[in-house]
Amino acid sequence: SPATAGSLMTATMLPLAIAPLFYGLFLATKNPLKTLKITMLLLALSCIFVPYAVSFEQLFFIRLLQGFLLPAALTAMTTYIGKTYQQQLLQRNMTLYIASTIVGGFFGRVLSASFAELLQWQDFYFVMAVTLCIFALCIKVEKEFKAGARVSILSHLNDVKNARLIKTYCAVFCMFFCFAAVLNYLPFM
Repeated sequence: SPATAGSLMTATMLPLAIAPLFYGLFLATKNPLKTLKITMLLLALSCIFVPYAVSFEQLFFIRLLQGFLLPAALTAMTTYIGKTYQQQLLQRNMTLYIASTIVGGFFGRVLSASFAELLQWQDFYFVMAVTLCIFALCIKVEKEFKAGARVSILSHLNDVKNARLIKTYCAVFCMFFCFAAVLNYLPFM
């Protein structure tokens, strides 16, 4: 049903909404490339389990796990870009990062639909697992890494007091809310 299918997306999106706050604190003292590499390998492992899920509960658990892993990868990438680049290069690389996540999301939907139509839907998850492993193994983890200063969760909450930021966050929330809602129910129309 549409509600059941929507709950699978919720299993991924709920941790995706909350976890980056904590991953940001964690990544302040850890090597983001190492975190990214490990996370990609764990995502690959989770993709292998999806075709073997025999119940909705198992699939829901896997999606929940992926929901906790995805923000670790996304936050690790933004942390790496933020620590590596400055000023114009930072802006350029963040723009490329955001564009690549959007294009990746689009092509992921197109490819998964194509696999489901032309092959078996399970094949898509095996291809994803292999691709994630290949790209994870291509990441060269730098031995020298300068850990940042420890930051508290309260310092992040202080940023929310800014009225301009609240408006921006609310606009982004509404945009993603509409986007996810449409994608959940579009297949049932």
